[in-house]
This record gives sequence, structure tokens and C-alpha cells, in this order.
Amino acid sequence: MLHEFAHVLLGEGAICDIDDFSPREESEWQVERFCNRVAAAVSMPKDRFLGHKTIVRHEPGLTEWSNTEIAYLARTFGVSREATVRRLETFRLTTMAFYLSKRWQYHEEVRTKQR
Repeated sequence: MLHEFAHVLLGEGAICDIDDFSPREESEWQVERFCNRVAAAVSMPKDRFLGHKTIVRHEPGLTEWSNTEIAYLARTFGVSREATVRRLETFRLTTMAFYLSKRWQYHEEVRTKQR
């Protein structure tokens, strides 16, 4: 909802097609990324996120995170696993490659359940 509210604050209609894999204009992607960052900053504030015991206890320099760690962080902050991994990437606690692999994994899980 925070993502969609950011669209409203920008004075545009929400682009709510849920399909993040279809081609879009670069300007649409810029707006989507901005709205995602707004929602992440509100849902997972930097100090609370980085100070969370799961992150503090994670081995320094290790950029891979277990499914258990990701799921626990997601539940704690009330966000998706994908948003959690993206926030980890934002703070350089993981790599873009790890984020993209998890993003694909989560997409495949949803696609498989829809069959």
C-alpha cells in the first residue's frame, strides 16, 4: 500500500499490473523503482533494519542469506521476501546477482502454485 501511496503523492495513477517482467518504458521503471524505495524506507527503516539481530549476527562479508533469515526478516517487518532481499542489496549486504536469483525463485514459486 505504501508503494501505491507513493504513486498518489506523485500525482499519478498507480501502475498496478503486478507483472514486473513485461517490457515498460524507462520512465515507468524509474517511477516504480522510486515508489519501491519509498515503501522500503518506511517499512524497513535503515537504523531498525541494520540493527536487527538477524543482520547484526550475520557473518560479516557473507553476501548470501538463508531462506530462514530472509523469511524471518520479512515477517518481522511485514514485507515480502523479495522486498527484504532488495533492502539487503540496497545496503550492500548482498549482491545484485543474489537478489535477482531470489527474485526469480519467488516468481517461480508463485507461478508454480498458480498451475
